Amino acid sequence: MNLISKIKLVANDARKQVSDALIENNHEIMKDFVLITNELKIGRQTKDYVETNLNKWRIELDKTEQEVNSTRNMWMDSHDSSLPPINMIKIKLNNIDQFGETKGSMQVKDNNRIALHSGGGDSHSSGYGTALYSKGVHRVSFKIEKMYDNYWIFFGITSSNMPIKAAACLSRSAYGWAATSN
Repeated sequence: MNLISKIKLVANDARKQVSDALIENNHEIMKDFVLITNELKIGRQTKDYVETNLNKWRIELDKTEQEVNSTRNMWMDSHDSSLPPINMIKIKLNNIDQFGETKGSMQVKDNNRIALHSGGGDSHSSGYGTALYSKGVHRVSFKIEKMYDNYWIFFGITSSNMPIKAAACLSRSAYGWAATSN
């Protein structure tokens, strides 16, 4: 196989990876819309809904709208040296988790990617991510930009079956890491 054939092969493979990633993203968004639409139809037909249902549907619609308006984060991985004359291109997705629901004195900004604690040092607050994980290894990046003296932080996971509360660290299913500002 000559060099030009290898380049065409690699380019076609990279094009397919990008196309597959975009198609998968569109399927996920459509699946979310179908679920929300079905819930809304049932609620409207049975006239069996309350304000909490409306709030939940609004949050789900806002989340889906953000997914539609946000760009997928992809990068080129050119570390595959199985082809010495040229490097294989691989597309990897960086799913950026966002904050969904919050409890306590927590505020979210920048398309729900920044969480701010606005209460005093004696108040618990929690920000819950929108992604649900059931198995596998997942990488979540975060940066603590500012912490006041005598404050502490907990970063962890909890079961989605547990009620959302301001003191997430006290949940029976909470696992994670804690640190103080000192």
